[in-house]
Amino acid sequence: MAVVEYTYAIGNRIVVPAGARVYGQLQQADRSGFVGLKFDEIELLDGQREKIEAIGAGLDLGPIKGNVYGKNTGKNFLIKAASGVGSLAAMLVGNNSSAAFSEEDLLRERVAENVGNAGDSELMNLSVTSRVVVSVPADTKIYIVFARHDESQTGLRRVAGQ
Repeated sequence: MAVVEYTYAIGNRIVVPAGARVYGQLQQADRSGFVGLKFDEIELLDGQREKIEAIGAGLDLGPIKGNVYGKNTGKNFLIKAASGVGSLAAMLVGNNSSAAFSEEDLLRERVAENVGNAGDSELMNLSVTSRVVVSVPADTKIYIVFARHDESQTGLRRVAGQ
């Protein structure tokens, strides 16, 4: 729900009065915090409701930006760093300086691969089990952009004539 802050008029005709409430639903939210809103109903000051087609937009006319929680960015970084260091250490420890390929070289390579796979597995587990929450604060200023203007809708025209 959004509350219209300013009265919008065309000439002397009020199109949307301040205090009107606009109702809609969340269309999408992503891990970056961008939120898509679609509005489908407006409640005028007298309690009358009218169907509309509108979207929510940020003040830059782009998507609305919210705050993101639960991305596990720190954990992701630590797991990537630990698996990278572990793989590197497994490859370098006891490195064979001779040109001959030995069983120790194969074992070292296999350990490095296992450490890397374990890190990848843990990252996948974090992404699957994470619960990302996108929150848009209550006082966020947005534009309500009407997607279609239909002259046959008499409700908003009646308000405009008042």
